[in-house]
Amino acid sequence: MASTSLAENELATRDIAAPSRWLGRIWGLWLALFSLASFTLRPPPVRNTVDLDQYRDPGPKLAIALLILAMACVGPAIWAALTMGVDFRRIKFLAIPVFLVCLSIPLSFLMQGDPSAILYIVVVYTVLVAGMLSAACNADFEVAMGSLMSTVAVTQALMLVWVIKDHDYFYGRLFGRVQPNYWGEVAEAVVAGAIAMRGWVWRLGVAGIGLYVIYATQSRGSMVAVAVALVAAFILYTVTSRRRAQLWIAAVLVSVFVGVAGSGFIANDLFKMSDPRRGTTSGLTGRSAAWSETLDLIAANPWVGVGYRQHEKYLHSESSAHNAYLATMADTGVIGFFAYMLFVVGGLWRWVIKNLTRPSLVTLACAAYILSFLVDGLFEREALNTGNAFSQLMILLSIWAWRQDNPDGRRA
Repeated sequence: MASTSLAENELATRDIAAPSRWLGRIWGLWLALFSLASFTLRPPPVRNTVDLDQYRDPGPKLAIALLILAMACVGPAIWAALTMGVDFRRIKFLAIPVFLVCLSIPLSFLMQGDPSAILYIVVVYTVLVAGMLSAACNADFEVAMGSLMSTVAVTQALMLVWVIKDHDYFYGRLFGRVQPNYWGEVAEAVVAGAIAMRGWVWRLGVAGIGLYVIYATQSRGSMVAVAVALVAAFILYTVTSRRRAQLWIAAVLVSVFVGVAGSGFIANDLFKMSDPRRGTTSGLTGRSAAWSETLDLIAANPWVGVGYRQHEKYLHSESSAHNAYLATMADTGVIGFFAYMLFVVGGLWRWVIKNLTRPSLVTLACAAYILSFLVDGLFEREALNTGNAFSQLMILLSIWAWRQDNPDGRRA
């Protein structure tokens, strides 16, 4: 009887491995379409005749394409549910954070009376429900997430190669028809996803593309985010590694070398601290003024905010708050801010616990990406957005972090 039961378990594992792998691949390919649309549906700019702010506006074609892509997430979720079946006990821990997120968005529009708010609510709810449905599926957790992160790394790296080849530079920064920080955040996903790939050669090659783009875009927020995420990933990896002492010795030697030989390069070439337009005298490239305006907006609308994705309309110094946490607070108030932090920071904590409990490069990659996204939020406004690949990846990973692998409480 014992051997028969073991054989049945192995057969069941093989049965869900293939659809789990395809679920991750489909999600990864779907995410790549956001970057592809943002790049191809914008014309090559003429920088000396066109205002740079124009490229922050997606335009009607791109806006419609991104909306369709966001709503298309129901397809993979329904396919996974029909193929592998669902057990909604897997996502019972998501009830509180998702409920608060879903509550905060309509509450933020109470004082607006804007009919277009309905579209925002529908899109965000659709993305959250689709992500929850896929997480409730009886999929192999490691296989699905490993396939997702590897697919994201490869497809987005190919997209970055295209952006590099397009050679759209302005003021020495790679704009890629959108803006430098956009591709910097895509590169963050590439670097984190490379951790989950198999083979050191492929892993280093793909991560190298992401790191080069971060350097070419001079996206300092992405530089800090990736550095923090890689250091944290290294620490997590050494906790469960048998070669802990050797790894720490190597890390100390590298840190000393970089600190002594590379301090000037880091300060002036990477972070441009001496650049009059972006250095220490620039007010954090205009961010300090935007932060001040956003804080005033929060003080005037503390509880429910001015409306999801609406704070940009009230700013005069910059196009956005350039800070995900201030933007979330201004848009959705204290309720929305708490919901967002519970959803994402709670997701990061659960990824860390998963990695400590069952160490793997897959859980390490997921934790690294969520951490990089949170750090980048100190400098950019992207938070619970649905029109780009990096925010959608954060939503997916946060949902799967809250997933319970054994909903009945028993070990397989």
